[in-house]
Amino acid sequence: MLYLHNCEPVAALAERFINERTDRELPIKMIPAIRQEVAALLWHDLPDDVDSLMLYDDASDTATVLVNTKLRGISGRFRFTLAHELGHILMLRNGMKCTEELCDEFAGALLMPEREFLRQRGVPIDKSIAKFGVSKTAIWRRAARIAEIQWERDIHAKIDNVIKYGDDLTRMLQAAVDGEYWY
Repeated sequence: MLYLHNCEPVAALAERFINERTDRELPIKMIPAIRQEVAALLWHDLPDDVDSLMLYDDASDTATVLVNTKLRGISGRFRFTLAHELGHILMLRNGMKCTEELCDEFAGALLMPEREFLRQRGVPIDKSIAKFGVSKTAIWRRAARIAEIQWERDIHAKIDNVIKYGDDLTRMLQAAVDGEYWY
């Protein structure tokens, strides 16, 4: 399971990449984005259960990404796969913990930034798919992750308030009246 303390640095890395290395337009243009970071981006016949491989050379700090030819014509999945591999590259270069789950988290945060994603409430899913250039599966998974992240943030805020106010009911009630976060 992914926890907020693992995901926040990954989301920050994705946001930094968007701000510094893209035109900030959605959907993110993944081929130009990843080409900035790799020596080669190649189609390759890979086993059916492998969407892509990233080969990284520490000595030269170069990466090559091989993408399974079966992804040709599957735009949303192809884009998510490129974002996932970009996550591997950037996390390695930044000395961060790099797991498959964290790279999926990076891909979701890169292609569907939380702030923009939350603005999609009430929008038909096909419009969100077009806006972000991802698959329906990616939309559903990102929605679930954001819900988990918001829940975990709420729990942390509640714990912080318990620590701050302890058993002092008068202070808790005054904090609520003053508009501080409390449940």
